Amino acid sequence: MLNQLYMYSSNFDINEAVKRVSELSYYFFIDDFDNGINQINKQTGLNLEPIHIRKSDNSVPIAEESMAKLRGMLDDEYEFIGRIREMQNTQ
Repeated sequence: MLNQLYMYSSNFDINEAVKRVSELSYYFFIDDFDNGINQINKQTGLNLEPIHIRKSDNSVPIAEESMAKLRGMLDDEYEFIGRIREMQNTQ
């Protein structure tokens, strides 16, 4: 839990993490993976191929109560990702 936040701030500080992401030359979200790879190719002249090694269509039903509990436990992660998405949308 909080893996993305920790990647950019070992103290789980959302502001620090957002600042560090803002200093990156490029980033993208996994839900736009193929497009992200294409953009990297355009910017670098590389010819990377998107490979979906761990992609799965498996779905496990999770009770609403459990989802609400998990969502609460991940509030900081959701805030961090939301702020990064907002930042990306204003660029």
